[in-house]
Amino acid sequence: MIEKVIKFKLFGKFAHFRKFYTNASSLSYLLPPRTVILGLIASILEYKRDSYYEILNNDFCKISVNINQNCLINRSMQTLNYIASDYYSVLGNGGNKAKSMHTQCQLELLIGNSRIEYIVYIGFRENNEIVSEFESRLKNKNFGFGIYLGQKQFRGFLEDIEFIEDVKFLEKTNFLDTIIDEGNVENLNFDENSDILSEQMPVEMAKEFEIKKTKKEEIKIENGRRTIEIKKYIFEKNGNRINGKFKNCYEVKDKIISFY
Repeated sequence: MIEKVIKFKLFGKFAHFRKFYTNASSLSYLLPPRTVILGLIASILEYKRDSYYEILNNDFCKISVNINQNCLINRSMQTLNYIASDYYSVLGNGGNKAKSMHTQCQLELLIGNSRIEYIVYIGFRENNEIVSEFESRLKNKNFGFGIYLGQKQFRGFLEDIEFIEDVKFLEKTNFLDTIIDEGNVENLNFDENSDILSEQMPVEMAKEFEIKKTKKEEIKIENGRRTIEIKKYIFEKNGNRINGKFKNCYEVKDKIISFY
């Protein structure tokens, strides 16, 4: 059970949250998946890349997000040139190979009417040293490695940070103010102002390893990361309240949220 929630506004000028199933064209989710917010927490706590998946697992750390009301987010396709990591070393040696070491890719960029704004809620199932350190860093505006909206070139910022203890679990509710797992939706009531989207999003990641065999032994080598759980979620495109019948939600001050 969640007894305290950390709430803040996450904003920036541009964002890109890559959909896990895109390849040649990098399409973006409209709002950050759970894995992106976990990366933000890990960055503030200065955890190394791919080192925090077990620490900030779904049983311990709960996330909820919504697009801030009156924030209009537009999508724009941009063409980028991706360059191989050894491009400049080849170029410096006068090699012709460098001419073919770049690839064009379409990137779907999120752009706000003035800026992109999300309301983020974070709840922890227990109060331990990790939670205390995270709260301390937020209070002191020490954001560790920095805050980014999906990719490092898209700087993010935090404001209106709150530590809320007025939290109440709701088995059932008739409206909702955040994203929600479709498994917790019993019924949806649509009206002329509703613009509800459904998306498949990653829930948790894990380290991926490769086994290399030598004459003497097998060596386990880290080989990036992989998605281990995917769920379908719904949310309102403009940050408006969703009406219907929902379960397993929380009342946080004047908002009804669902952790995903």
